[in-house]
Amino acid sequence: MFFKQTSLFLLSAAIALVNAQTFTGQATWYFPGLGSCGLTNGNNDLIMALNAPQYNPSVCGRRARIFYQGKSVDVTVVDRCADCPFGNVDLSPAAFNQISNQDAGRIPVTWQYI
Repeated sequence: MFFKQTSLFLLSAAIALVNAQTFTGQATWYFPGLGSCGLTNGNNDLIMALNAPQYNPSVCGRRARIFYQGKSVDVTVVDRCADCPFGNVDLSPAAFNQISNQDAGRIPVTWQYI
């Protein structure tokens, strides 16, 4: 019994560590439509396209928190950004506007799955 409880605790801790991993990159914004995850989204949805090196179908629907200059926005992965390098994300206008002005175009961010 003790072994089962300890194993479950360690597994839970490992999952929490994976979810808490922080990535660094750049955020840009784009006009979403039909994404790689098979969903159609609009400018007002809080969504992101994940960079190609980190994207695979299993990330579809995962939630992430994007941080920039003391602000944050929670988004859902719905698409793949083919030209984005590792760590970078492409945000919907609504998501980008929660942490910066669209005129900035590209901003340095950190982000993590939540």
